[in-house]
Amino acid sequence: MSENLNENGVRRLTVTVVCLSIAVVATFLRFWCKIGLKQGIHGDDWFILATTISYIGAASASLWGLFEGSYGKEIGEIMAELAKPPSLDTIRGMENFLMSLFIANTILYLTFYLAKISILLLYRRIFSTPEFRKICLIMIGISTAYFIAAQVANLCICIPIDLFWHRTKPGGRCLNFNLFSFIIGLIEIVLDIAILALPIKAVLSLQMPKKTKAMVSAIFLLGGFAIITSILRVAYQYQPNSLYVSFSQAEFWLNIHTATVILCACLPVYKPLRSLASAVLTKLRDSYGSSIRRLRGSGSRSKLSDGGEVDVSHAGNMELPRYYYPYTGNHPSKGSAKELINTASSETERK
Repeated sequence: MSENLNENGVRRLTVTVVCLSIAVVATFLRFWCKIGLKQGIHGDDWFILATTISYIGAASASLWGLFEGSYGKEIGEIMAELAKPPSLDTIRGMENFLMSLFIANTILYLTFYLAKISILLLYRRIFSTPEFRKICLIMIGISTAYFIAAQVANLCICIPIDLFWHRTKPGGRCLNFNLFSFIIGLIEIVLDIAILALPIKAVLSLQMPKKTKAMVSAIFLLGGFAIITSILRVAYQYQPNSLYVSFSQAEFWLNIHTATVILCACLPVYKPLRSLASAVLTKLRDSYGSSIRRLRGSGSRSKLSDGGEVDVSHAGNMELPRYYYPYTGNHPSKGSAKELINTASSETERK
């Protein structure tokens, strides 16, 4: 089936599969860490699981539209084909693509809402300050109100609803989908910034080890990257004076944004992974160090056995091999290796 995709379609397929894989692995590792620490599964964990499942649903709908509808074409290209006497396959392909677009967007509103709730519930579980927990509840209320309003508006974007994909159907009316997506995207960005900035003051006031501070800083940087991807998504998809969005660019940044949000929501509970990674790195470092020491030791013995020169400047208190005893008549314990080698060299010169 992929042979029917154009270059744009192949890129969309690749990005979707990669981002889906990141989201699924991030969620799996989150539950593995919680079970490994025996901390129990909490509300924020279930919400992030629901987030990932809904993302899989949205991505599946989008891929169905890609393979059974657009094959990577933009909406403008499809509409240009429909302006000519269209074939039945062209009409069916356009309908499949537009239907997949509507389904994917409807599910994605749920995906982003669930991710917000998961992060806010995690905040409430981590921070015990009553005022902060109350602010989190307020943000949950605002996010819920926005989600309901966005879904109602989305379901009413065309009346009747199927007019969104049955464009040849007479009667009915549709809102400007391009402008609608732009407004929704701006509200999403504002809410994301507010949620990301919420714990900054509380985190800065905590006394934490440097490693913990570095990890927290990395999480905030990743959250900032998620906001940047959301801004890019809105900027690329909006087409002034048009009814339709630039879907290929929007979907590219949309997938990256979604995967980043899920990963960012999971990072705070990855403590067992950090401990495991630290233990593995320590073991590898020790193993590598012992191998280097063994190699250096075998190299020194090889030089001595071949009768080669010895660099006494680094000899220090190194114990000499037994075949140096006859030159000195002493045991190495009575002098350093460097002194014994110098003595042996002097006696050899006198002879």
